[in-house]
Amino acid sequence: MLSYLAFAAVVGCSSGIGAGTPPAPGVVNGQTAPNPAANVTDDQAAGDVADYYLQRMAFGALDQRVENRIAALNAFAARAAAASSPAPSANSRVTLAAPAALPTSVPTFQPQQLEPPAFPSDDGPAKKLADQGGATLAHRVVDPRSPTQAPIDQIEIARGAVQWRIDLLTGLVTYQKQHTTGVIETGAERAQEVAEAFVQRHGGIPDDAVEVKPVYALTQGDSASVPKPTSITFVWRHNDPTIIGADAITVTVSPKASNISASPAPDSGLEVTAFSRLWRKAGKALDAGKTAPMTAAQALAALERSAAVPSNEKVNAVVFGGLRGPASAAPRATQPAWAFLVGDAWYAVDALSGSVSTSASLGVPSDAIGMVPTAKSKSTAENAAAPASSPSPR
Repeated sequence: MLSYLAFAAVVGCSSGIGAGTPPAPGVVNGQTAPNPAANVTDDQAAGDVADYYLQRMAFGALDQRVENRIAALNAFAARAAAASSPAPSANSRVTLAAPAALPTSVPTFQPQQLEPPAFPSDDGPAKKLADQGGATLAHRVVDPRSPTQAPIDQIEIARGAVQWRIDLLTGLVTYQKQHTTGVIETGAERAQEVAEAFVQRHGGIPDDAVEVKPVYALTQGDSASVPKPTSITFVWRHNDPTIIGADAITVTVSPKASNISASPAPDSGLEVTAFSRLWRKAGKALDAGKTAPMTAAQALAALERSAAVPSNEKVNAVVFGGLRGPASAAPRATQPAWAFLVGDAWYAVDALSGSVSTSASLGVPSDAIGMVPTAKSKSTAENAAAPASSPSPR
């Protein structure tokens, strides 16, 4: 009976607690009952609640009500994109590099429906986790009442410096943690271990994921020192060069600083301070339509006319594939597209409309937009062409 009273006192004190404020401990018979949320970190408390959803991600047919909200979100995003599109620049020109000869033919393309992950609709177990950890869980749903209002269906989890957001309409998952300024002294290898462990713990690294070149944020340095990383962002994308666009997992690792100062503080450990995950599945095949995709030369001409690409840069690679637009893009299906590696950045050109997608518009680092196919070695090609040998008897 005494243990039941202690539990009831703790639970009773946990109601109405705001983000970052753990429940006050209860008192039973003059004895202070330990608060189970007091010894839990912000990361643990919010992460446990987020993992309830991340561990139950599934792909398949969506509820019709959710489909209607997605359609409204896509329409809203299309209107917003049209209003903010930059005017084409007549002075922008791209010079094709000799090693990247343009393909003369257009590969056959079959569009596919994109399936964002679906998450549990029952928030009850997650709310219990939030109460136990002193975290705040809010499920916000907003149906638009006018064309200027976007629909919302989001799970928001917060405690202290940590915030998770799960967009149930698009499948986009984000994490943010406030942190102080510092520099990474331990090198990229340890930072990569921290990033991989975070992804494995929160949703896992997909089987078809491949890591691309990390993105460094550096100090300016001075006459006495060289630039040092203040953070490193690690990026994973689908291990398929025919998948172009926004799907990516990004993890930013920053140093834990002991205090706040104007200049970078000494490194005292590493932690993840930002995370995003948009990882969609290719669903049923769709009608390709009657409009033929443009050639690589036509797509390059559209890129030259855009305001996106710097002038007088060189194209170092070109690939053809299915463009996956940003999380809220319309339509929710792959589009035939050409991706051009211009300098060190990728640009995607819709092969039907000629519209150009940049890293900023897709919401991913430039390395995540496209990928150069890996050339097979001579021995690999020979082995693939050789007839399979009969298995030896056991």
